[in-house]
Amino acid sequence: GGHVPFDTDANMNYLPDENGTYPDKLEVTMKIFLSYLDYLKANGAYDNTTIVFLADHGYAHDGSGRQNPILYVKGEGESHEKMITSEKQVSYADLCEMFIELLDGKLSTEIFSELPTDGRTRRFINNQYSREEHMVEYEQTDKAWNTSTLKPTGRSFDLK
Repeated sequence: GGHVPFDTDANMNYLPDENGTYPDKLEVTMKIFLSYLDYLKANGAYDNTTIVFLADHGYAHDGSGRQNPILYVKGEGESHEKMITSEKQVSYADLCEMFIELLDGKLSTEIFSELPTDGRTRRFINNQYSREEHMVEYEQTDKAWNTSTLKPTGRSFDLK
C-alpha cells in the first residue's frame, strides 16, 4: 500500500504513527509490482498476460494535488525488458476504451493512439484526505504533475 493505514519504509517494514515518507512508499510499491512481474516471467506467463497497474490517485511531493496516478499497461503478447514511458494525456474517462482495445488484442503502444501529448483538457475530482466528504472538480490542460495549470470548474460535491 502506498499510504495509511499501510505505512511502511522502502523495505516494507511497518511504521507506526504514519512515519513513512512518500519516496519510501513509492519505492516499496514499485518493488512489489516489479516482484510480481518477475514472478510472471519466471513462470512463463508474462508474455501472454495483459497487465494494467493503476493507482487510485497520485500525489505531488509538495502536497498540492492527487491528480497524477501511476498507470502501467502491457498488452498480451508483448515482452519488454524495461518500462516504456508515454506523454499521452490520459484521463480516467479513457480507461473503458483502453480495456476494450486490450481485449481486442491491441498492444500497449497502440492504445491511446488518438490522445494528444499536450493541450488536452481533462477533468478530475479532488478531495483532501482530512475532509473526504467534500470534493472539488478541476480542469487540467497541461501535464498532470503541473499543478499550476489546475483550474477549479466551480463545481463541488458534498456527501451528507
